[in-house]
Amino acid sequence: MKESAADKVDFVTGVAAQAALSAIPVVGGPLSVILAGSIEAAGHKRNARILRELSEELARLRDHLPSIDLDEFVQSEQFIANLTMVVRAIQETSNEELIASLKQALLSGVNPQNRDYAEVYTKSLVRMSNMQTEVLSAIYKDADRRPHWIEGGTLAVRNKLSARGIQRPLGFIEQICGQLASEGYLQLGEPEKSDEGNGDSALDIKCTVSGMKFYEFITSG
Repeated sequence: MKESAADKVDFVTGVAAQAALSAIPVVGGPLSVILAGSIEAAGHKRNARILRELSEELARLRDHLPSIDLDEFVQSEQFIANLTMVVRAIQETSNEELIASLKQALLSGVNPQNRDYAEVYTKSLVRMSNMQTEVLSAIYKDADRRPHWIEGGTLAVRNKLSARGIQRPLGFIEQICGQLASEGYLQLGEPEKSDEGNGDSALDIKCTVSGMKFYEFITSG
C-alpha cells in the first residue's frame, strides 16, 4: 500500500482545522491533512492564520503554473520535508519579514526550476536569524542582478539598516556579513577607510551569484 502523505509528517490532524481548510480548493486532499495537523500543533490563531494564508497562496500558484501537478507534488518527500521545516520555523519567530521569507521559500520550492536547490536554500533560511535576513535584504534588495562590490561596503549596509530604524554597531554588521559569506551569499574583501571622516573602516563586500539566487528564492521565487 502506498504510504499516505499524513503518515509522512509528525503532526496530529486537527478535525476543526481540516474542516476550515477544506473550503480552499487546493487543500481538499492530502495537503489539507498536512496543514490541518500543522494548525493543530500551532495551538493559537496567529499560526493558524499564517498557514491558511499559505494554503491560499498555493491555490493561486496552481492557477499561475497549470503545468504543475500540485496535488501530486504536495505528497512528495521533498515538499513535506520543506513544509515541516517552514512550519516549525514560523512557530519559533514573531518577525513578520522572516515569516514572509519562509512562506515564499516554500512556494518557490514548488516551481520545478527551483526544486534542485529548494531544500538546501530552505534549510539555510531556517538557520538564519532575523538580523541575517535584514542584512541580506539591505545588500540585495536594490542591487544589480550581477556580482559586484558594494560601494561603501559594510558602512553602506549599516546606513541602510539605520534608515530602517535598525541601529547596530559596525563590528556587529561585519560579523553578520562574515556569517553570510560562510554560506556563499557574500564575498568579503579588505577593510577600507571610510570617506565619512569619522574614523570607521568599512569592510568591502561583494554580491555573489549564489547570494542573488538565494535572495530571489526567498523574496520572489
